[in-house]
Amino acid sequence: MMIRNGLIRQVINPRSIIQPTYHYQYRSFITPPSFISSQPQSYTITKIIHNCNASLLFEIVSSIDQYPSFIPFLQRSFVSSRDEGTGLPLSAGLTVGWKQYEEEFICDITTIMNQRVIAESVNHSEGSEIFEFLKSEWNFKNVKVKGGLDKCKVDLKLDYQFKNPLYNSLSSLFNQQITDIMIKAFESRVRQLQKERQILQ
Repeated sequence: MMIRNGLIRQVINPRSIIQPTYHYQYRSFITPPSFISSQPQSYTITKIIHNCNASLLFEIVSSIDQYPSFIPFLQRSFVSSRDEGTGLPLSAGLTVGWKQYEEEFICDITTIMNQRVIAESVNHSEGSEIFEFLKSEWNFKNVKVKGGLDKCKVDLKLDYQFKNPLYNSLSSLFNQQITDIMIKAFESRVRQLQKERQILQ
């Protein structure tokens, strides 16, 4: 403290000023180990498709060799064996590709006419790095409505397991998007075939 010309002035030592304290919070992008799961994943979606019946949807889903023409990221598909009586597939293959990844699945196919299509992978391409297994199950049921318009209830269930446990955990964030994409692809196929068949009539 200093007195000059009758005024009192206080001299503050810069070192005596209390410096503010900052608190930082860090959030790690890496998922903690307790969140990582190696368990199989399962997801089911149900949708009512208007102006469509179960027989048409069954025809589309069981026509596995036609998949690349309307399903995103599917590069190739083929049917390796068919039932001699019905002509429906018993074994088929799918090649899925996205960016630098490519995976081929050989699947056993189980069908119930106009009701159900199940595809379950039995082996993958050599050096597979993505899936441990993959299974899809489609169920179709006609819905009765007044006025004679067709409606079909579709249940799609996906069961799968990634080889990388971290992928298993993160995949739960995208389950709905993936199944929505698949349902929309098949629904678009329904409309396409309906238009083509109307033209031929």
